[in-house]
Amino acid sequence: MPSRRTAFLALLALAALVVAPVLAAEAARAAAKDKWEPLGSRQVTDKVDHDVIPVTVKEGTFTKLLVRVKNAPVQFRSMKVHFANGETQDVALKEIIRPNQASRVIDLPGVARVIQKVEFVYDAQTLGKQGAMVRLFGRH
Repeated sequence: MPSRRTAFLALLALAALVVAPVLAAEAARAAAKDKWEPLGSRQVTDKVDHDVIPVTVKEGTFTKLLVRVKNAPVQFRSMKVHFANGETQDVALKEIIRPNQASRVIDLPGVARVIQKVEFVYDAQTLGKQGAMVRLFGRH
């Protein structure tokens, strides 16, 4: 006949087998929520350029945006976020972002929002060299 201690340890092991997958799934959901999801990118030349990055409903709702730059500095002149409900948000992103750097985290107002598109006016500071790559990321 098993001792009380052995029965307790067996019960504890069984509880760990039941609880561990639930905790792992919750940790995975939390990590996915904090992950930056790529929404699109555009190649930028050394001339003032206007580009739109479309974002589809299937990509879901977002609470934050982030802009990253590769290859060359980019002078941002304006950024406008268009939401699926017809509202827009002008983002004060009038700065130069250097290669391999990112903008500040851009908070979207209200609850998580469905983005329709993001418009940029910018130019790469390349002086005829290879253009820059602007990449847009969102966080749910």
